[in-house]
Amino acid sequence: MKELNPDIIYKMKLKFGDKFSESKEILLNFIEQNDSFSDRIIRCIIFISKDLESLKNQIEMTKIDWRDIIAYTEYYAKNNRVRNFNINFSRK
Repeated sequence: MKELNPDIIYKMKLKFGDKFSESKEILLNFIEQNDSFSDRIIRCIIFISKDLESLKNQIEMTKIDWRDIIAYTEYYAKNNRVRNFNINFSRK
C-alpha cells in the first residue's frame, strides 16, 4: 500500500482536524483502487476539498477525468497557472 507523503498528511490534519483518520481512510481506499494517481492529483484533491463529503465528491470526479481536478486547482481562467501541485505543500 502506498504511503502518503508527510506534506499531504500534514495538510490533511490541518484541513480535516478531528476527521483526519476518516479522511485518510477514504483517500487511502481511493489510492489502493487507483494506484496510478500521482501525489500531484492527491494534493489537488486535498486542496479543493472542504469536508469529508467534498473529499468523496472530488475523488469521484477524479475517477471520471483526473485532468479536471488539475484544471480546477492549478489554473485560473484559460491558461494562467497559479499553483503547481507537483511541488509539495511544505514548499509553497
